[in-house]
Amino acid sequence: LILGDNNELEIGTDLIELKVPSGSQSGLKINVDEEVSSGFLYELIIDFDAGKSVVKAGNSGKYLLKPVLRANIAALSGAIAGSIQPADTDAIIYAIIDQDTASTYPNEAGQFVIRPLYPGLYEVVALPAEDTGLDTLKIEDVEVSAGLVSEVGDLVWE
Repeated sequence: LILGDNNELEIGTDLIELKVPSGSQSGLKINVDEEVSSGFLYELIIDFDAGKSVVKAGNSGKYLLKPVLRANIAALSGAIAGSIQPADTDAIIYAIIDQDTASTYPNEAGQFVIRPLYPGLYEVVALPAEDTGLDTLKIEDVEVSAGLVSEVGDLVWE
C-alpha cells in the first residue's frame, strides 16, 4: 500500500503534518498468514488501528504516522469437482444456480472442476455431445460452500 502525502493530525485548532517513515516511497507491506488456493475468490479485510498508528517523535513536538494494520482473508467462493465415465465421452459440465451458469470440460481422465462458484445449491449437468446418443445426466442440490470443493463423484453413462 502506498500512502498519500497529505497526512495531518488535528490537535485543538492546530494541524500537524504527519511524517511517514519511508511509507510514501516504498509503501506498506502487509503480511497475511493465511493459506490460499488458486481458483477461489477471496476478500482481503484490512483493519487500520489509528490509535496505535500515530506516535509522538520524542520531545520534538512532531508526530509520525506508523500505520498498524491487521489483515484477514476470507474465501468468498467454492468449487464443484467430479468426473465422467467413460472418461473419453465428449461432454460439457454445467453448474447451474437460479439464472447463473458456469461450465467446464473434463480433462483426458474425465475429471472436472468448476470454479469459482458463490455459495448455494447448484444443479450439476453433464451434457454429452449430440453425436454420442447419450442422455443428459443431472445431480440436484449440490451444496457449494466458501473455501471448499464439493465432490460429486462419478457421473456415469452406461
